Amino acid sequence: MSVRSSLRAALGALLTAPALLAGIVDPFFAGSTAVALGNDDSVLVDLGFTYHTPNSFNQSQVWINSNGSISLGTPMPDASFSIGSCCGGTITVNVTDPSTIQQSALGDEAEVFMPFGADLDPSLGGSVRIGNPVPNVFVASWIDVPFHADPALTNTFQIVLIGPNSSFQTTNGVAIPSYSILFGYSDLGASPDGAAGVALAGSYGDYLVTLNSLGIGDANGMVGNGDFANLVAADPILFNGLTSPMVVGPIEGLATGPEPGSFALLGLGLVGMAVVLRRRAFSANCSGSTSHW
Repeated sequence: MSVRSSLRAALGALLTAPALLAGIVDPFFAGSTAVALGNDDSVLVDLGFTYHTPNSFNQSQVWINSNGSISLGTPMPDASFSIGSCCGGTITVNVTDPSTIQQSALGDEAEVFMPFGADLDPSLGGSVRIGNPVPNVFVASWIDVPFHADPALTNTFQIVLIGPNSSFQTTNGVAIPSYSILFGYSDLGASPDGAAGVALAGSYGDYLVTLNSLGIGDANGMVGNGDFANLVAADPILFNGLTSPMVVGPIEGLATGPEPGSFALLGLGLVGMAVVLRRRAFSANCSGSTSHW
């Protein structure tokens, strides 16, 4: 391949390659598949391993919910719905307020992991992709998925479940325990509802883990639009069981696409190649020969 052909190929790769999402996993890793989700929809998929949940249940399947969450034990397709309360009566569950999930009688083994609970609608655009980039790791990514009320505003985020026998660590040496959970973010639009739900929640009052200890959102797990930039800046966020979440760096062995900085370096290299080629073309023209791009 000529230098010019190489330059064109590299430019094409730079323009079309998917960016590394959330400092965790490229959502288009080899073997990832798109999930067909409509508005207020859920699909049951295999994890590829047995996951030990914060509520001490073992699950080998997970529900992918269109409204920005995954759930174990029970699907949660709707953005808002009425259901029995854990303490009697009824409660209106809303994905923007994870505390309502905790207070509900959603299911005996229901646990909801919610990186970005909002009234999203994959039928209007974007995609949801899942898969196992490496053994004992499950990834679900919402890529450019819009809000139902405003399709012009899209959202890109990700959840990663780490299975048994984890030997992962961050690039700055933080160990990633088995059965931990990672949230990651790229671009988030301003929610028409003014907030999104970000938390881990177990129904029947079992548990609620929010980002409030990180200064993001409130104790109910409601994160206002003004905090979305903090979500993107904080990622990836590690949940280890029911302990307080922490912000960690990129995970070694999981970043299956080029780092964002790599694109910048590639771009600089391409500029340098272009300068060299133009100098060669100029020299050739001065000597009486021709050169074409």
